[in-house]
Amino acid sequence: MTNFDILKLVELANNYIDGKTGEVLNDVQKNILRQALAGEKLKDIQVAGYSGNTIQREIAPKLWKLLSNVTGKKVSIKTVRLVLEGLEDSKAGKNEKAIENSSHPPIFPPPYLELPGGSLDLASLFYVDRPPLESRAYEEIGKPGSLIRIKAPKQMGKTSLMVRLLHQAEKLGYRAVSLDFELADSEVFSDLNQFLQWFCATVTDDLELPIQLDTRWSKFLGSKKNCTNYFEKYLLPQIDTPLALGLDAVDRVFPHEKIADDFFGLLRAWHEKSKQSDIWKNFRLVIVHGTEVYIPLSKDQSPFNVGLPIELPEFNSLQVWDLAKRHNLDFNHNQVDKLMAMVGGHPHLVRLALYKVARDNISLESILKDAPTETGIYGEHLRSHLWYVERNPEFAEAFKEVVETDNPVQIKTAIAYKLNSMGLVHLQGNQVTIRNDLYRQYFQERFLGG
Repeated sequence: MTNFDILKLVELANNYIDGKTGEVLNDVQKNILRQALAGEKLKDIQVAGYSGNTIQREIAPKLWKLLSNVTGKKVSIKTVRLVLEGLEDSKAGKNEKAIENSSHPPIFPPPYLELPGGSLDLASLFYVDRPPLESRAYEEIGKPGSLIRIKAPKQMGKTSLMVRLLHQAEKLGYRAVSLDFELADSEVFSDLNQFLQWFCATVTDDLELPIQLDTRWSKFLGSKKNCTNYFEKYLLPQIDTPLALGLDAVDRVFPHEKIADDFFGLLRAWHEKSKQSDIWKNFRLVIVHGTEVYIPLSKDQSPFNVGLPIELPEFNSLQVWDLAKRHNLDFNHNQVDKLMAMVGGHPHLVRLALYKVARDNISLESILKDAPTETGIYGEHLRSHLWYVERNPEFAEAFKEVVETDNPVQIKTAIAYKLNSMGLVHLQGNQVTIRNDLYRQYFQERFLGG
């Protein structure tokens, strides 16, 4: 069964439930249903933010019961595909009769489209591989003590790749945990001891183990030693299988230099331990960040100069064309070139344009004409960048220099890295250039009055 077929069945189930109950499936239920239709066993289904135990004992059973109630058939993970395919066949027959009895055939909006934004779940039709990056990463995650670093600006697909890497790890029999630093409370970063205890507690909770900080955190040992012991003497032996730990948005740690220096030095030390210690060979680490590392870390204490680096590029023209086909759009090369002339190969901006053309039947020409304006499809995206830049006068002044010229510009390093992490500029050695014409036109109007 193809991803296209899976997504059609998910949308069919959603519409059927809506027609019977007036409610619709939420994103978590859709995610579970997609994976079930793709042939995943219940124990292998994963959803970010939910433990396997919660999925198996609470969410999935309620989903099967809901589908059973609205279809009148017994639905389980083993029968869900057959039941939904039966509904699809029945619907197809009704549609054929409706067409025969009407001079105007019914219009069905494409059921497979996904609103762009956030990470793409495992069953998504719209995840585009960027060979050979994925295959290298999948191979690396299977190596003892591996460390993989995924770097790219915002909305380039970093988290989507991390999710797939952790899923690959689970297929290999590992335990996998995803930790997003954007979810950490601000006070967590006020003290190293508090930060590392939060780190240990969060990983423990996601592994569905008892949190044992009270008994395993000695006041006579330093925070880093306590954290190391907690993993080495409790978590890793307790799960008795390799652990793949994904750390998302580690940029959140960078501004807290004292914590960053100790924490990232600790991760590097654990990676080095994997070369000598059997227990640490079971530790796999995936680090996701959006910018260059601008904090001062010595070469032998940084995890950012070891392991496998994965720097996600923008899509090329063939990948944009392929993505258009996945939206059921018959784009020619001229249309692909026009779209990329405005937004480059930025995955989110490309997807948003294709979604609007496919879903709302808006012409590409109309989208591109209004693209750099407040009323265009990128209005909210552009305003969020403008809001951030205007709140930081130093950033605004530097970015104005970039916008004013077609040539590379040298600005302060920390500002260059931040603008790059936002996706506004390309780094070229010690200089930067504007990332695409969308940003140039929009910010020229704001900075220069056109």
